[in-house]
Amino acid sequence: MQKNAEISARLVQLIESHQVSTNKYATLLGYKRAQVLYDAINKGIIGYDLLKRIADMSADINMSWFLTGNGEMLISGDSSGVEESREQVITALEQCLECKKKDDHIAVLMEQLRRMQRELEKYEKDQDKSKQHSA
Repeated sequence: MQKNAEISARLVQLIESHQVSTNKYATLLGYKRAQVLYDAINKGIIGYDLLKRIADMSADINMSWFLTGNGEMLISGDSSGVEESREQVITALEQCLECKKKDDHIAVLMEQLRRMQRELEKYEKDQDKSKQHSA
């Protein structure tokens, strides 16, 4: 269990090096919820899927460091990869926010369309009734 606690501490270091919240880092890894990361950090529950996602997300992360604590966090030994990853995170988050705004706008438009369809149906029924009375 001690080894898992050490890996958990390195996970915290990794998240902090990207200068994002745990929730945002979970999103970057492709998780819809951050619970996987909270379990890894707080309970030492670190599965293969989490390890693979971390390795796949950043080629510059030294997985040997992550698993054993030996060596440097970054393969290149400098922070340029972290800064590049941070920029990618920011760009991805901005795109997500933009998509959310568009989704919200589409929902409003769809509701307006439904309301207009109901009004049109009511108008058409009223027109039919009017024709029936005049005949």
